[in-house]
Amino acid sequence: MKRPALIALAVQAVVLFGLPGVIQLVGRGDVHFILTILVLMILQPLCCLGTGIFAGLNIKSRWRLVLTGPALALCADLIFYALDIGFLLYAGRNFLAGVIGLAAAALIKHLSQRYR
Repeated sequence: MKRPALIALAVQAVVLFGLPGVIQLVGRGDVHFILTILVLMILQPLCCLGTGIFAGLNIKSRWRLVLTGPALALCADLIFYALDIGFLLYAGRNFLAGVIGLAAAALIKHLSQRYR
């Protein structure tokens, strides 16, 4: 793996695995609930979307990054929250966000090269 892909993987690990761990240490009560919703509903899909866009710029060498995002998020959700089957829906949504980002970036790159 090249350096930009390793940096993207490190960012994924911090956002998708580190933030839920920090939330467990920081907040209790309402703050904990709000931060958990923020991470699960907004930050994880945005991170997977951004990783998908990054992977779409060079699909041949970075396509694995689309798979690592939902896997890291699912592991963090299962470790820090609870063993619940509903987190598979979150993983599917994160995977879908990554695939949409990958497809959009690849399409834009292809069309920009085609019309040069």
